[in-house]
Amino acid sequence: MVRRPALSPGAHLTRHDARRLRIGSHPGVVVDDSPLLRALVRAIDGVQDQAQVCGAAAEATGSDPRDAHALLDELVRRGAVVDADPWLRVRAPRDEVVAAVLCGRDPAAAGGRARTGLVVHAAPACHDLADLVRLGARIGGVSHRSDRPTRVQVVVTTGEPHRETIDALACSGSAVLPVTLAEGRCVVGPWIERGRTPCLRCADLSLTAWDAGWSGQWPSLDRADRPHGVGVEVAQATAALVVADVLAACDRGRPRTVGARFTIGPEPARATRLAVGFDPECPCHLLALPSSVPAVS
Repeated sequence: MVRRPALSPGAHLTRHDARRLRIGSHPGVVVDDSPLLRALVRAIDGVQDQAQVCGAAAEATGSDPRDAHALLDELVRRGAVVDADPWLRVRAPRDEVVAAVLCGRDPAAAGGRARTGLVVHAAPACHDLADLVRLGARIGGVSHRSDRPTRVQVVVTTGEPHRETIDALACSGSAVLPVTLAEGRCVVGPWIERGRTPCLRCADLSLTAWDAGWSGQWPSLDRADRPHGVGVEVAQATAALVVADVLAACDRGRPRTVGARFTIGPEPARATRLAVGFDPECPCHLLALPSSVPAVS
């Protein structure tokens, strides 16, 4: 039982198919469409308690309040609805991540890192995580000075990032690492280097291959202006992964997010990896052809 029901932070209600709706996107909860469900979602605001939400939904649709309670219990059990109280007070600290970031790194590599520029772009609700990334990278020796050439750009957003924005940043010649916060989870990757690694559109096409609704769903999740509900430990684990990949790139290593998207959370120790390969329908794979290939006359 939840005290004040709220949709999982950052979750949206979108249509999955003709008969079902989807709440959230990572991976999301698919439920049968009904007037009671839509009325219940409209009533869930994180302020009213469970009885008020179910009463309002039942009154709006002429349904039995017990049916509304049963439907709400199902949404809570499946993770689409959470209690608003815990995540409204969450803020990420700025110092606990330092030890994780620097663990096992070679201090001799700091000289090369100092010549590498890092820029972190963050949506308004994501500044705490962005600060953790900046702090870890700075302690790791990566430069934030504006006169250094930008090698890596990290984009932290709530909801799916705007694809045209990611494309434009990748065209600038620097590597781009998107980080998405939603529903108590962080999705990191893929690491994008134009013409060298699979891009975010390749990931979209890969997801669409097994979830046909994704191609029409992610634009509605673009730049979602909602709380993300990411807890302290998940933020720390995410910052550690991001900074480790930035340092690996500066040291001419291979970031773990090359050809992959990692989902961290809602439990901080839980991380899943989704492989992302070049998709033949995405034009970015044409840029990955070896330069030694002769031109067609």
